[in-house]
Amino acid sequence: MAVEEGRFHWIRNNQKKLRSDLYNGLMDAISKDDVNAQHLEKSTLFPSSHTSSPRYHVQNYQDAMAIFRCYGYPDIFLTFTSNPKWPKIQYLQNPIRQSDQEIIYTIEFQKRGLPHAHILVFLHSQYKNPLVSKIHEIVSAEIPNKETDGVAFSVVENHMIHGLCGDVNKNSPCMERGRCKKHFPKKFVNETYVDDNGYPMYRRRNNGAFVQKKVVSPRDLWRENAESLSEDIPYILKQKMWMIELRCTEEQIHNYALFEIDELMKKGGKSLADFPRMLIPDCSIF
Repeated sequence: MAVEEGRFHWIRNNQKKLRSDLYNGLMDAISKDDVNAQHLEKSTLFPSSHTSSPRYHVQNYQDAMAIFRCYGYPDIFLTFTSNPKWPKIQYLQNPIRQSDQEIIYTIEFQKRGLPHAHILVFLHSQYKNPLVSKIHEIVSAEIPNKETDGVAFSVVENHMIHGLCGDVNKNSPCMERGRCKKHFPKKFVNETYVDDNGYPMYRRRNNGAFVQKKVVSPRDLWRENAESLSEDIPYILKQKMWMIELRCTEEQIHNYALFEIDELMKKGGKSLADFPRMLIPDCSIF
């Protein structure tokens, strides 16, 4: 916070050095819908060098579009969370870069501190338009064989199967206007192909493989995961209240966790109150 405040202070007091008068004008006002001159006030403008400022995002977007114009559509989209110090990650970094031409990425730091990456990879021209057999070496959208690859089957079963939705579970978070906004269930496809828009339709053969999922009520789901969902709450409360020695009961911690979950759901237009028999946070406990 002190570092960020120091940067704000420098930018606020060095607007002339940043030549903000060159872009603090009529076009900026119009772009922000400030068309009434009576409402225009003096503002502090952040340069593109300030991380997360509006001009920072615009500049990065324009740089990305320039790469698109030069190299065309990206070939691989990766998203994952990992520890960059893991030996396997470090070992794989060099071979990956031998066949790529450009990379665009953004890093998010989630609550546990590990980086979550979104990466667009533009392959070298000799690796573009790969054969279907090459795509299968990189991507599989099928359920692994439980007998021959039990580890992969277990990972897919527990972490990579879209939960029940549609007519079976109309209260699923993915449901929007009576349909799954993630377009599940997917159609069976005998062979991978690339559609007219350049998007691959991965092979999903009807080979009898399945994973059985059951509808779990939100209340039961909370009971099973209350401890893991609440483990960061004491730290969050101490930070918000500036009280290092803050002591909370288990009921207060779980209640505040429900409050945080409810606030996140409200941003998406939903609430814990939408689910029958679900526990509702009691604000009087705080």
